Amino acid sequence: TIDLWKDVTASNADLSADTDAVYKLPAGVTLNGNNNRIIADAENWEQINGKGTSNHILSVESGSDETTIQNLTIIGVNEDGKASKAGIHAYNGAVVDIENVTIEDCGSVGVQVNGATVTATGLNVSGSGWGSVNVDQGSTSVAPNFTFNSGNLEDAVQIYSENPTGTRIEVNDSSYQEVQGGDGDLANKVYYTTDPTKLGEATVTKDGVTTVYTDLDTALSSENAPSGSTVTVVKNATLDNDATIADGVTFVVDDGVDGADDLGGFRKLVQIFE
Repeated sequence: TIDLWKDVTASNADLSADTDAVYKLPAGVTLNGNNNRIIADAENWEQINGKGTSNHILSVESGSDETTIQNLTIIGVNEDGKASKAGIHAYNGAVVDIENVTIEDCGSVGVQVNGATVTATGLNVSGSGWGSVNVDQGSTSVAPNFTFNSGNLEDAVQIYSENPTGTRIEVNDSSYQEVQGGDGDLANKVYYTTDPTKLGEATVTKDGVTTVYTDLDTALSSENAPSGSTVTVVKNATLDNDATIADGVTFVVDDGVDGADDLGGFRKLVQIFE
């Protein structure tokens, strides 16, 4: 067990590759922060090789023995022209248990699971550049596994995978729902979110699968909203063009959307075929 007895400043000044971590934990070790902090040296943080994000704060790389990170706060860098990578990076077969950990202000994500197995209980993440937790295979040959038991993920993007095939994500919190990304930066990704309005303007649900769209016009297209689907406007949105809802589609405007009593003001723009 490694005990942290005071706050520590993390510097990437001596690192040569942008993918390196400031601190690397060996497999099988327990890091007990004792409610102290690892704080990135934001003033002197270096962007290596001109990369948009540089260097993880803490990393566990390979090894089948379980590594535990507990009772710790990690503060990264997420500023214009200066950004760290993940607060915790689990890579290439690593097995990591995260307990009572807070991660703030990382330039990429709070926790990055790349071909590793991670269980998080009491994980709190905020201020991330891309989202709270990313789960992907990355450059490894190992399928990633992530289990979220509890915590508060405050970023708009909470848990996501860019390569859902072969990725296992288990969320033991009924406030989260699994949704597919439909367009723009969301496309071809899977998300676990407490609120689809964090991600887009509208959802399309068919056969029990919900897809989120950043653009209402795109959600209403016949290829995205076929007969038998339900289109829901989840937050204030503007139709840029006249739209036709296909026969057999249910159109819903959530309570709280401006003008919801009049279909959000969309009645004049949308032709609805009963």
